[in-house]
Amino acid sequence: MFRRFLYFSKSDRRAISTLIAMAIIAIAIAVYLDSSKNENKESTNEYAEKTISKVKKNTNSSTFYSKESPNSLNAENLPNFDPNTVDSATLAMFGIKDWKIRNLIKYRLAGGTFKEPNSISKLYGWTKEEVARILPYVYISDEFKNKRRNYSEERHYNASKDRAKKRGSFDEYAKNGTSYRSNKFQNDTIIDVNTADSTTLKRIPGIGKGISKAIIEYRRKLGGFYSTDQLLEIKIFSPELQKWFCADQSHITRININKDSFQKINAHPYISYEQTKSILNYRRLYGEFKDLEQLQSSNIFTEMELNRAKHYIEF
Repeated sequence: MFRRFLYFSKSDRRAISTLIAMAIIAIAIAVYLDSSKNENKESTNEYAEKTISKVKKNTNSSTFYSKESPNSLNAENLPNFDPNTVDSATLAMFGIKDWKIRNLIKYRLAGGTFKEPNSISKLYGWTKEEVARILPYVYISDEFKNKRRNYSEERHYNASKDRAKKRGSFDEYAKNGTSYRSNKFQNDTIIDVNTADSTTLKRIPGIGKGISKAIIEYRRKLGGFYSTDQLLEIKIFSPELQKWFCADQSHITRININKDSFQKINAHPYISYEQTKSILNYRRLYGEFKDLEQLQSSNIFTEMELNRAKHYIEF
């Protein structure tokens, strides 16, 4: 076979030798990776076994469960708990699986509350047997009982208000009715959008934390509102809310188009990057703008753009 190999040309022999060498290297790498994988698998299994034995040692099943039946609890060692505040370690004492415990925690993080002990039966994945097993240990603290009571009072107040309005006697009901009183404004209230803080804004029916924050943030970027129609430029603002507002233009902060920096001019929502560059180039070449007519003749703004930007420009 070696003699036949010599019959090949020099270039062919070099190519064959290269292929053989590459095959040997590939085989060696495969053998090495396989042995390394086996070693890692053995070490992982060993670690897992040690971890499981440690958990079993620390949470001896006989402490919480009867050996005869996993559903039988040793009541002497189990605590009472409020599902609104309980931690995962306490739930694990009742034999609840980790993924079911995570469902409870996620429900609370999403803003959910348990208003009565039996509410835990609505959790995804929790079986009737598990609920029945732990229900004797569940209680609702006064804090969450009060939340439930306030919700019930508000619902009762709104229902009674509707009935009283139909009878034309809501004023009398509001004077002598339930102890619940909403802090929301009445329909004849008008708020200056340029001076209202978040607390005032949230007293408007239909406005919460998100909308009040959006109004204040957009007001800051603009320098104030010259018209309540500008509120409709806020994506989450509902047109029905516009009736609560007025806009006092005396509180508007303006930009000095002849002196302010590139960053300050460009930061305004009504002035684009290209328009800001054109303003500074015009100042460099021709000097300061004298009035709106000169600004309009520079063709930096269209007529519509200048009509809304002019409320924020001074010379």
